[in-house]
Amino acid sequence: MEKNRKNNWELLKYSLNILQNMRITAWLDQGSLLGIIREGRFLPWDSDIDLGIWDKDIRGREDEFFNEMSSKGRVTVRQNFIFIHSQSKGLYKSISIARYHRCGEKAVKYMQKFYNSKILKALIVPIGGWVTKEPGFKLCAVSKNLGSNNISHNRKILNMTGKFLLFMRSKILDLLSKDIRNEVDASFFDNLKPIKIMDIEVHIPVESEKYLELKYGKEWKIPDKNWIWWEQDGGLV
Repeated sequence: MEKNRKNNWELLKYSLNILQNMRITAWLDQGSLLGIIREGRFLPWDSDIDLGIWDKDIRGREDEFFNEMSSKGRVTVRQNFIFIHSQSKGLYKSISIARYHRCGEKAVKYMQKFYNSKILKALIVPIGGWVTKEPGFKLCAVSKNLGSNNISHNRKILNMTGKFLLFMRSKILDLLSKDIRNEVDASFFDNLKPIKIMDIEVHIPVESEKYLELKYGKEWKIPDKNWIWWEQDGGLV
């Protein structure tokens, strides 16, 4: 478990370093911000580490981030989120980066909720996972690790094929889900401050407690493992 936790920190640190080198500011969001502010740790029952960025900062630069991260993790770039899964075995947390859009004075993101259809999932999830996801990631990894003796167009063909399979996976998953609009005042993310978590520097909203009260309600300081975001999140529209 301790090794897994260390791998989580390394993946988060690497991700934040890449974003910083791209001059993109990321901040802790959702359950990860809640855990750090309320308990001084990431919530052990939370399946991922939540970050937020402004969409305008990464739009058109997704390939740059994808290529930098592909040696450390499996990256899925989507219109509203970027997901990073470590290649290390046993890692129990992934990283989820929400892409916020500025709409007037609001910061808007779209959260993905899967339809509760067992038949649909039974038919499409295996296709999305086995036929596209694994081959897609593997082809991208192989293309990145090709030696200098290999012809450059072979690298490009493998990389393009891998990305195409991952693109098809995202379209397949779109059939299983719908996007739910979530918005808060943009001022929460315009006013950030850095904090240190172990040896990692990451930003949080200056008004984190006010933000958490909006998202989780006045009882946000009381742990609730049964909290359902698509029903209880204060940012739902």
